[in-house]
Amino acid sequence: MTTPTDPYVLAESELGAIRQFITFQRNYGPYLRQLAGSDYAGYCDDAARLDASYAQVQNASFRQWLDLYFDKLMTTPSDAVAGMSLVFPHLYIVYAFGKACYIDIIPGDGISDVGRHFPVRASTWTSDMWLTFAHGYASIDLGSDAFGPWAGNPANGGGYLNLQIYKDPGVPRRPTSPAWKQATDDILAGWGDNPPGTLVSRASGPIVRNDAYNRAFSYELPKYSWTDANGAHDIYDPDLGWSDGLAAAAFAQQILNGWTDFPKLQQTTADVWTAQLETAHALLRAPDLTAEDYFFLLHLLFALTTGDLPTRHLAETIAQTDAPSRALPNENFINQLIYLVLMMLADPFGSRAWPSPKLQQLIANLQGMAVGTDGASRLIQTGLDSFAKKLTVAGYPVQDPFVSGNLGDRQSDTLGALDAARKTIAANLT
Repeated sequence: MTTPTDPYVLAESELGAIRQFITFQRNYGPYLRQLAGSDYAGYCDDAARLDASYAQVQNASFRQWLDLYFDKLMTTPSDAVAGMSLVFPHLYIVYAFGKACYIDIIPGDGISDVGRHFPVRASTWTSDMWLTFAHGYASIDLGSDAFGPWAGNPANGGGYLNLQIYKDPGVPRRPTSPAWKQATDDILAGWGDNPPGTLVSRASGPIVRNDAYNRAFSYELPKYSWTDANGAHDIYDPDLGWSDGLAAAAFAQQILNGWTDFPKLQQTTADVWTAQLETAHALLRAPDLTAEDYFFLLHLLFALTTGDLPTRHLAETIAQTDAPSRALPNENFINQLIYLVLMMLADPFGSRAWPSPKLQQLIANLQGMAVGTDGASRLIQTGLDSFAKKLTVAGYPVQDPFVSGNLGDRQSDTLGALDAARKTIAANLT
């Protein structure tokens, strides 16, 4: 909108995170598919990635929708454990803890797969997986450097073993987005070093001595070496032992198996889709929009295709509405929308001045989101495919061999066509 435009301007640096959010909506929203209880693992991993990209989202509207989503998620209740008042953050912590305890240093190597052990100092090991998870653990190959998946930086101090123990897909991150961080911090502060035994089994396995493990990681573990007439010899640190968290991981899995009401979060977070529809109505009814605002509307249109049936119908109506311009008298709204966005981004005298490779990458990224089978998604797919081909023409769209007129005239012409089409759509909103 001309005054102000800030709520709708999208920065280049946040586009990837916004696409990630819209893809998350498609995969886990309440309208396109019913989640099953067993979907919790994929959901938690993807929600953690969404949390990781939160700080990249600077647009006020998308940030507001993300905040709303996380606010609603934090209060989603669960009856996973009888007699306990649980919400989503409790079970996310259990999920992360369980994965932290199920350590696999080198999958498939035939050694760590046997017991998934990790090195400890036998004289100081607490045999407490919760303390390791929440506060850190002094790995044998790191000396006194504390290391734990939710207690510091795993890369701090180096060392092969400390990097491999919690590697990808590894342990879901400790949340940092405001609502989720606060909810998690409050729970952990309340538990302290004594999480409820009905949710967390904290004991590690026994300490074992295993020369096979020692030899497998001989290049990382502290040892003394010498060579004599009989060859090379290694004497390992006498305090070196190996432990595991398999029992704690198995207990966490039992809790998660009871999370059968996990899918209810689809309904508790549905207000996000309502808020996006309200913004779409506001944009359609606005007296005028800038090219930057239309760039925002293009992304919002993708979000609308993840909504309920009336919302998807509105998205289809928007996409297919006739939007004739002098240069392109037979085009629909979505094609004019994509065309305007490309001209705005490519304008050498504009604020962005994107070169052709960057435009092509944008279209490819948007094509990756246009995967629905609804009418709007199919129209978007067709439009993006057409412009992907046009962008192979040198200089397009600054120079357009397919229509007449200079760049400035074509931008103005297309903007006017979209504004006129919006009025037609807005007149039929209820």
